[in-house]
Amino acid sequence: MKKHLPNLDGLRFIAASTVLFYHIDLALVMNKYKSNTIDYFPFGFGELSVVLFFVLSGFIITYLLINENANKGISIPQFYLKRVLRIWPLYYLIIILAFVFFNHNPLFTWIGGTSNVIIQGHRSIITVLLLFICPNIALIFTPSLGYANPTWSIGVEEQFYLIWPFIMKTKKPLYYIFSIIVLMLFLSNNGILHILNHFHILSNTGLKLNLFFNSSYGFKIDAMAIGALGAFIAIEYTYFLKYIFSKTAQLLFYLLMIPLLFYPHIVSYQVYCLFFIFLILNLAINDDSILRMENQIFKYLGKISYGIYIFHGLTIIPVIKLVTGVLNLKVNIISETLICLIALVITIGIASISYKYFESYFLKLKDRITGKGNKLVLRSEQSI
Repeated sequence: MKKHLPNLDGLRFIAASTVLFYHIDLALVMNKYKSNTIDYFPFGFGELSVVLFFVLSGFIITYLLINENANKGISIPQFYLKRVLRIWPLYYLIIILAFVFFNHNPLFTWIGGTSNVIIQGHRSIITVLLLFICPNIALIFTPSLGYANPTWSIGVEEQFYLIWPFIMKTKKPLYYIFSIIVLMLFLSNNGILHILNHFHILSNTGLKLNLFFNSSYGFKIDAMAIGALGAFIAIEYTYFLKYIFSKTAQLLFYLLMIPLLFYPHIVSYQVYCLFFIFLILNLAINDDSILRMENQIFKYLGKISYGIYIFHGLTIIPVIKLVTGVLNLKVNIISETLICLIALVITIGIASISYKYFESYFLKLKDRITGKGNKLVLRSEQSI
């Protein structure tokens, strides 16, 4: 079992950046700066970057837990404490910043984003769900959480973490992993509607539940379960690796992935999960991988990628207004490239400050309480 998983920091940063570029493209369309998202930049695959995060998280956490279970047994209290100290501080910070300031500030108004934050009718329910880190469920009751929207994926990850150490402590964890994947295949393909229609029941609640399993803001725990399968292949079922690592398989994989990324709705997200775990296994485990992204710059950017993901939305509207208003540039391929670059640089700056002066305090506290452990544990506890 490898003690260091290379290339994943670079992958994490690229995925976070792609989410930013996708949301810039989306904001330009929603705020009437351009007509549709395929003009200039086809960033539709930005939606898939969050799915990649889920697969990566499922792979990393399961890889760590298999190792821990083999050595000294899984400590569930330590598992939860590490997640709390890594994830909760930034989660609650962006929730507070979004609802206290950014969602109501004219400079940051995002038509279709902050303008769709409607919580009056469900204020108590949404507040409780956000407090208990269930923003993906909160989005059943409101079209948008504004600048807290990125937290929906944190909700999915936390719900995954809630059950995963218990599954990994069972004698047959793969049984539960495959069960989750099969169940989610059913639910994510309108399974709830099929059941309701069978019994001639169709309610608004049923439609909302169906949306929860089908929409971008929903419940994709199966993506994390597929990532977990990759960890079992890497450690316990290594005979599959010779096929996954072959140069021919890698070349075919990358050639097929390019068109699929530019047309992200051709197949279901579960198919992309299989491609992503193929990619992760080659990057992290294969010493002869065609693709490499291990360097000091990517290591640092991957380290702060959680902040890049959480804070990226704050830069989009001000930068668009800067480029189109102050600089008076029309939106075209050049100006959108400029918007992307400026927003990315500012977001990296914010994430760097957050990591150094806010997140690092909790990370040091985590190390003091749980012990430093090995580098793999330190660097890879959170996919984002």
